[in-house]
Amino acid sequence: MFEESLLPKEKGVYDALKNVIDPELGVSLVDLGLIYSVEVDDQNVCHINWTLTTMGCPIIELLQDMIKKAALQVDRVKNVKLN
Repeated sequence: MFEESLLPKEKGVYDALKNVIDPELGVSLVDLGLIYSVEVDDQNVCHINWTLTTMGCPIIELLQDMIKKAALQVDRVKNVKLN
């Protein structure tokens, strides 16, 4: 897992994402393996690469909002971009 290579700020975001629970499955997106990478750039923009559990997931907007809210709770993260 990429978690070991994270910088402290990125680790904070990754840890926050452990609290984002897929409402249909009751399991965190991290535990489901849906978070591929977390990077925080010099402007404190957090870039998160992730995927959905299924194509055409009906709750994509909800999951995106949950991911952004979790990442923005981390100190110094000013914006979140999802890929």
